Amino acid sequence: MLKENKIGQIISLKLSSGDEVVGKIIGQTADGITLSKPVILAASREGLAMVPFMMTGDPESDYLFKTNNIMCIVETNDQVSDAYVQTTTGISPVRKPGIIHA
Repeated sequence: MLKENKIGQIISLKLSSGDEVVGKIIGQTADGITLSKPVILAASREGLAMVPFMMTGDPESDYLFKTNNIMCIVETNDQVSDAYVQTTTGISPVRKPGIIHA
């Protein structure tokens, strides 16, 4: 059964190619999931970097990821989600502090 994800949610996909893709859901059907401004994680000298999913396509475009090419879908963790928002919009998210402080 296809799990329904929330429109606007930031998710991570593991594709059958091995790529890990992060993006914002803008649509979902039985055929696949459409992500806005998808990025992949790449190693750089400073650590992990987010680069556009398609180097020859418009990085601001929406992309349909076919269901048969998706191995796994998870909600992106807060740290990566915040980095994605900052990378794609220039806005630095601010999280509410929890009850427990480290």
